Amino acid sequence: MIIKDFIPTGSANAITADELATRTGLSKRAVRKSVLSARCNGVPICSTSSADGGHGYYLPLDRAEAAIYYREQSSRIKSGICALSAIEKYIEGGEKYDR
Repeated sequence: MIIKDFIPTGSANAITADELATRTGLSKRAVRKSVLSARCNGVPICSTSSADGGHGYYLPLDRAEAAIYYREQSSRIKSGICALSAIEKYIEGGEKYDR
């Protein structure tokens, strides 16, 4: 089974992990692993989550839609690296903080 065959095109048509699990017969965990594997093998699977409840996986409609996803993910990664850097310094004993 090829997970991308179950993923719609366009962010407006994003499909949730729950729905992918139902359609594929996979567990949600297996869906996430399949999506990651496809991404690592070059399939441009995007995902979205928004405050109004819209979320899911989709294939980009065009390069502009892919660029939006790219910018969102880049921002998340930068924030995550910053957070991990502080924790890493604390674990290594180089940083102290006031409680």
